[in-house]
Amino acid sequence: MARFVTGRLVAQTLGLAALIELLTCFTRFGLGLRAVDHAHWVIPYTLGVRVHHGYYGLLLALVGGVAMLVASRPPRSRGRLLLIAGLALALSDLVHHFIVLWAVTGSPEFP
Repeated sequence: MARFVTGRLVAQTLGLAALIELLTCFTRFGLGLRAVDHAHWVIPYTLGVRVHHGYYGLLLALVGGVAMLVASRPPRSRGRLLLIAGLALALSDLVHHFIVLWAVTGSPEFP
């Protein structure tokens, strides 16, 4: 597994996480949108459970990691993209709740 974790993978993940977090902050603070404002359309599909973008990220990272382990060379690069996107989504969600929201609102707003 160590051969998959390179400086480039880490840099790409951190860069994408920063972009996702900037977009999240813009929608939250710039547009004034909160998760509850647009969660009504997804609630029927999640049985009322609030789903964070980090959850989707963990699922993508898992699929990407498995794809990298079992796939041949060309599909492995697709697995790498899924892994990077998934880790970036998960990291962005953690940063948003436990750093940004805590600093700005005084609460992680994480149920």
